[in-house]
Amino acid sequence: MKPVVVISCLLSSWMLTSHATIYSWTDENGNVVYSDMPRPGADAIDLRARVQNVSDGQSAVAGYQPQQESAPQAQPAIAISDPAHEATIRSAEGNLMVTAQLSIPAGVTQRLQLLVDGQKQGEPQASSVFALTGVERGSHQLQLQLVNNQGSVLASSEAIQIHMHRPSVLHPKNKPPVPTPRN
Repeated sequence: MKPVVVISCLLSSWMLTSHATIYSWTDENGNVVYSDMPRPGADAIDLRARVQNVSDGQSAVAGYQPQQESAPQAQPAIAISDPAHEATIRSAEGNLMVTAQLSIPAGVTQRLQLLVDGQKQGEPQASSVFALTGVERGSHQLQLQLVNNQGSVLASSEAIQIHMHRPSVLHPKNKPPVPTPRN
């Protein structure tokens, strides 16, 4: 029963659209108007006519204008200028100064984040100089990141390795010998 209903609906819709007439006219503002209701001065449009587009190929190619590629926007660049890679820092207190070298296009907010051994050191800052104290002795990896206000990383520097030399707490400086009285 269902296929009969579907077929009859399709046939009736085909019959209605095959006999439908579309009219077109131009209104007082110069706009072309289409309607299924006749109007004085309207032209009937035959929808059964087949439309065939023909092109010689040359006119289409001649009118084609490729879009100009916009100049690539400069990407921000960041690097650690001081200390140098594999530098040895000697500081009894573990003081370390890290300086960034930046190349930032206009419109990019400058906020830098320092990573020591992959761990963030403080909050992102506008200054390109970081002063650290109490850096433990041993080798450490340093990296800088340029971040936006939402905390997304815009650019990262190459990671560098530094070596911090500090006196050991296990081996304090040699104390002078205590004088012993001579009799």
